[in-house]
Amino acid sequence: MDYFGRERGWSSYNRESFDSACGLEGALYVGDPETVADKILFMGEQLGFSRFIMHMPVGTMPHDQVMNAIKLMGTEVAPIIREKLAKK
Repeated sequence: MDYFGRERGWSSYNRESFDSACGLEGALYVGDPETVADKILFMGEQLGFSRFIMHMPVGTMPHDQVMNAIKLMGTEVAPIIREKLAKK
């Protein structure tokens, strides 16, 4: 990421950048299922979207970890979102 960032004049991607991207308004969806669900709901409210497509890393994480993340999205995150949306 730093290579392309330097090419575009962006600052270095460091721990502070990563932590910021993991925050509520950041681009990364990292954390336990409740945290990820809350962030998806927050972003949906802020941006007005009704559909969410998650891009999983390909090649940077072992296959079993990617598959587990996909499983968690379907079995834990999605039910939390459905439950919270039903209460609104």
